[in-house]
Order: sequence, then structure tokens, then C-alpha cells
Amino acid sequence: MIESLAIPILVRGKKLEKGSVGNHVRVLQAFLNGLGVADNSGQALAVDGVMGISTRQAVKNYQALHPELAVDGVVGNPRLPVLTIGAALESQTSETQS
Repeated sequence: MIESLAIPILVRGKKLEKGSVGNHVRVLQAFLNGLGVADNSGQALAVDGVMGISTRQAVKNYQALHPELAVDGVVGNPRLPVLTIGAALESQTSETQS
């Protein structure tokens, strides 16, 4: 579970949207793959560091599963934690440790 927690912490505070590139996008792609979130064709994401159509669609697919999130394909909306993944995992971890 430590690895899962580390991933959203690395991405937190970054705005990732279509066209974004770099290690933060790689972290996001790997994390979504680990959750089993795929693009619209059902394929796992290539962990290539490019926020292209497939990664954006996978983000939207994740967001659609969580009614509290806007389905916009953008990670790091200033009004919300990154996909709320980090906040949800931290909450679950503190509950299990209590």
C-alpha cells in the first residue's frame, strides 16, 4: 500500500491536461494502470509520459466513477485534490491505522 500512496503524492499540486508531458504524467499513467482504469478501447495506458487522448480518456473514465469529480480529463483542478485519489487513500490509511 505504501507504493500506492506515494504515487498520488508525487503528482499532487501539478495540473496535468492534454499535452502535458514528463514524469508526473508517467506517475499518473502507472497509477491509473494499477487501478485497472483503461482508455475507451479497454487498453492499459502506455507509460510514456505524454498526456494524450488515451490518458485523458482514462482520467475521464476514472472521474466518471466518482460523482464528486468533474469529468473534464484534467488532473489537478485547483478546487480538488488530484483526482481525489490521494485524499481518498490517505483517509483510508488513517482509518485503518486508528
